[in-house]
Amino acid sequence: MIEFALVLPVMLMAMMGIAAFGIALNNYTSLTNATGVAARQLALSRGQTTDPCKLAVNALYGAAPLLSQNSIVIVTTINGTIFNGNTCSSSSTTTGAAGDMTQGTTATLTATYPCTLNVYGKNYAPGCTMTAQTAEMIQ
Repeated sequence: MIEFALVLPVMLMAMMGIAAFGIALNNYTSLTNATGVAARQLALSRGQTTDPCKLAVNALYGAAPLLSQNSIVIVTTINGTIFNGNTCSSSSTTTGAAGDMTQGTTATLTATYPCTLNVYGKNYAPGCTMTAQTAEMIQ
């Protein structure tokens, strides 16, 4: 009993650390997968919308429903032009971001999400952020 009482707190701490790391790893996997889905959607949306970034962001949110949408920071690069945020609306499909979508050029989507490794109320990685980036050729 004495040995169990001495070992139990250390064992619980290790188990909770493993669980917290597993949750962070799951979030990273979800973010990476969702970024790929969003970049693919962005690359295929040429000529179909005046706001290709919004289509990509909606695809990202749909592919990662367990991540907090307010915490995801998205940067979209279309043919060398950088767009921050969830939208890059233009007045027509031939101007602005939609006009930058030239077939054969690159569209890159970068998503950043904060990660936390909370074990019993203490965050062991307070400045940790996860970043996923995918580049696709515009079709």
